[in-house]
Amino acid sequence: MIKTNRQSPLGEITILSDHQFLYGLWFEQASHYGAHYQLDEISSGTTDVADLTINWLTQYFNHQIVDPRLIPVHPVGTPFQMAVWQQLREIPYGQAKTYRELAQTLHSSPRAIGNAVGRNPISIIIPCHRILNVHQQMTGYAGGIARKQFLLELEGIPFKD
Repeated sequence: MIKTNRQSPLGEITILSDHQFLYGLWFEQASHYGAHYQLDEISSGTTDVADLTINWLTQYFNHQIVDPRLIPVHPVGTPFQMAVWQQLREIPYGQAKTYRELAQTLHSSPRAIGNAVGRNPISIIIPCHRILNVHQQMTGYAGGIARKQFLLELEGIPFKD
């Protein structure tokens, strides 16, 4: 695995990948930054997947609709977390769902969904920012609520303050 650091409109991001998969994408100082990995022991550089991810992010931040399923992801988590993260990948650009809606789909509780969403290791590509509470309000975001607001506004997703 190789880590790649890049600047984005939301600050520095760290990408963790090899030549097959993306394992992590974190904003600096995000909650659970580098979870499951000893990032300080991983060599810096780039990979084909990191380059693909950077190109995808560039298009995304330039208001181009790009399918996140084009990025081969391999997040590490429990089976339940993996199921939640798969559901997140199915939410289209410019749309949002609530914790309750995901809970109904997965026959779980909104709180359990929130815990899994909050531990998403691949920000933006697995679009956990598209989850709102039942009142269509922003709630916590591992990268920080200001970043979540930016991403929702970028995609034109309405929310209540």
